[in-house]
Amino acid sequence: MVAATARRDETKIGRIVIRSGSDIHTWLSCQENRPGVIWIQFPSASAESFLTIIASNREEEEGNWESIYERMLGIYIEGDWEFDVVPHDLAEIYDEESDGYFYEGPSYILLNVSIRFPSSDYEEVLKRVRDRVIRKKTGTNDE
Repeated sequence: MVAATARRDETKIGRIVIRSGSDIHTWLSCQENRPGVIWIQFPSASAESFLTIIASNREEEEGNWESIYERMLGIYIEGDWEFDVVPHDLAEIYDEESDGYFYEGPSYILLNVSIRFPSSDYEEVLKRVRDRVIRKKTGTNDE
């Protein structure tokens, strides 16, 4: 298997996810990918972990069609979260000097998951990720 080199994620959510001490990693993100929309790209397993953190308030939100939980699952129409899955070959290396790509070793395909959500959800998403960081650091993690 070829080791991946993650790009540095400079967004606030990206930095907090990286510092969480968990197995959650981000590839890329943007505070405003489109007007009013935040975008984060994760390796697939990290996307699952991130979404599990965001779903942590399910019991409080279930049945409220406008809640983050319901919009994350795509049950509500306006403000639903968006997901895209893109394969990436970890053997593909970008060479800045030649501005081209080359391949090192055999192909190893990783699925990247792009998650887009309304910027109006930002503070609550950030709070849930921060709460996870605190629980992990204090040993009160409920995983």
